[in-house]
Amino acid sequence: MSRMGPALKAIGQALPNMADVDYQTLAGAIATSTHGTGKAFGSYASQVVGLQLVTASDEVLDCDAQHHAEVFKAGRVSLGALGLVTRVRL
Repeated sequence: MSRMGPALKAIGQALPNMADVDYQTLAGAIATSTHGTGKAFGSYASQVVGLQLVTASDEVLDCDAQHHAEVFKAGRVSLGALGLVTRVRL
């Protein structure tokens, strides 16, 4: 996360809200529902619109609100319990 702010700024972008803790990875911040100040902005997990998850049985799931919707809802804040998140779309 410490590198994300400067990288986004370089292309004229920003996240709606940044947490005080910046030593997490983006995947870790999403999986633990890390958030900044202000409830109107939501957590990092609430900003995820899609993710790719590899399950324990080696199944690769591309998840969003329309595809594998229940896995998508749970997978955003799964603490890794559902599998390995390999891609995230914000």
